[in-house]
Amino acid sequence: MSLLPNVAAPFGRPAVPVPGQCLSSTIVRLPLSKEVRMTAPSASDPVLALRSALSGIEQRLASGSLPGEGLEDLKSAIDDVRLRLWGVLTAANRDEYQLFRERFRIRRATEICHGLLADLRTSAVGSSHRELGELRDAAQALVTQILRGTRPPV
Repeated sequence: MSLLPNVAAPFGRPAVPVPGQCLSSTIVRLPLSKEVRMTAPSASDPVLALRSALSGIEQRLASGSLPGEGLEDLKSAIDDVRLRLWGVLTAANRDEYQLFRERFRIRRATEICHGLLADLRTSAVGSSHRELGELRDAAQALVTQILRGTRPPV
C-alpha cells in the first residue's frame, strides 16, 4: 500500500479531457452543452500537491495511523523526489540532466543491490524465490556489459 497519494497526476494528461482537469487551453463539452475554458496547469500545482501529500502524512504520523513498515518506503520516496528535483534545478541543459538521470539510476540500482544482499545474508529475504534466478542472470549480464564498457581498448 502506498503512503503517498498520486502526486504525479497534475503532470499527466488524460487521453480524454475530464471536467475539472487542467489542460492547455482546451474547451471541454460538458453534459447539457455547458462549456468550460480550461488553462494550462500552473507551476505551483505540483508544489501544492506535494504540500498536501506531506500534510496528510504528518496527520497520519501524529495520529499513529501510519504503519511502521511503510516508513522506510516513505523515506525512500521522499529521497527519490529530493534527488530528482535537485537534478532538475542544477542541470544547466538537457545533456547535463540526462547525465544526472543516468547517474541517479546507477546509484539507485547500487542501493537496491546492497539492500537485497544484506537481506539475503540475514535471511530477511528467502533464498528460494524463483525471481532470484532471473536476478542472477540479469546481474551476470550487467557485470559482463560493465566490464566490456570499462575495459581499455585492446
